[in-house]
Amino acid sequence: MSDPFPFSLRPAPKRGLVLTFILMAMMIVYGMTATGVLAYYLAPERAPQLPAALDPRLFPFIGLIALLKTAACIAVWRWQRWGVYVLLITAGTMVVADLSLPRPVLGSFADALGALLVLILCRRTWEDFA
Repeated sequence: MSDPFPFSLRPAPKRGLVLTFILMAMMIVYGMTATGVLAYYLAPERAPQLPAALDPRLFPFIGLIALLKTAACIAVWRWQRWGVYVLLITAGTMVVADLSLPRPVLGSFADALGALLVLILCRRTWEDFA
């Protein structure tokens, strides 16, 4: 017999302090990056001077990746497994893109470490993800 309720009554899984902190920090940083790229295009005369290593042609790519990462962090927060996969794929994409620059910034390696840490922390409760 099927469950008469349209939703599950099981207790909510525990996220843990470290995973909570990492996800919140990622949501803030990636959200600020996405809105910063949008603000750059809306008011380029007010935008600060770009570092020499950043090509302005990469900004749409950076904004799209930041938006995807923000959505992925929200998905991990809501216990959606696809969010972990998107975090890993976008981190790998950013590492490859960073290494292809003439002068790599190497900030993407910290991002990749954060994505790997999320994967490691989520593997303990992998069965709680939908």
